[in-house]
Amino acid sequence: MFNVVLMTALSVGAESPDCHRRRCSPPPPCCAPVACCDAGAVDAGAVAPAPDTTETVPPPAEDGGPFTAEQKKTLKGEPYNATDEELKKWEKDYGNKHFDDLIKELKKDAPTAKPFTAEQKKRLKDEFKATDEELKKWEKDYGADMFDELVKDLKKEGKLNLRSRATVVVRVPVDSKIFIDGEPTVSTGARRVFVTPLLPTGRNFTYSLTVERVQDGVKKVVTESVKVSAGRPSLVAVSFPRADVAQK
Repeated sequence: MFNVVLMTALSVGAESPDCHRRRCSPPPPCCAPVACCDAGAVDAGAVAPAPDTTETVPPPAEDGGPFTAEQKKTLKGEPYNATDEELKKWEKDYGNKHFDDLIKELKKDAPTAKPFTAEQKKRLKDEFKATDEELKKWEKDYGADMFDELVKDLKKEGKLNLRSRATVVVRVPVDSKIFIDGEPTVSTGARRVFVTPLLPTGRNFTYSLTVERVQDGVKKVVTESVKVSAGRPSLVAVSFPRADVAQK
């Protein structure tokens, strides 16, 4: 009962041998309870706690989930013709959740060319018996500006072995430098698109892609092998996680 009475007295500001008048600066106007120093006064004999700190770190990678069987079928079919390696990489970078974004990227990065003229279409139909589907594909791969090259390929290789261009789409930090097979590139920005010369269809090629960036005063280098095939885009995403975050 004594303890209960004593605590009640302190809570209303009654005098007590434990008064903090001597320790609080500036002293309270009366002998206040222990909470006096928490009400604005400073305890001259106490050490102030360190302030909380907030540090911004790069966002974590979002898990888009595995592709569905239907999505894989779409990517493996025309016009994407994805390999198992590409499916694995795209599933990691986009996944089921961002499948529509992947399709938009693939369509957006497909090589484009000027449409054939009426005279060019007539020649292809008369001389090479081109179907409407073939005309559409050749127009996309060669276009009006490369018509003579198309005719040479048709005469030399035939319809089944024509050449086509490929694209390499690279996403990097905006201040990065990109080298392809050791040669520096001049494009800038977070998204960079590279178009190959005409390549034989049905064959695979490889670029050595090197990305350099100075981070926290230290030069960081990432090198990847990029598979390239005629008529198909290759998507590459390169990031540089902070060392102090990666170690945690």
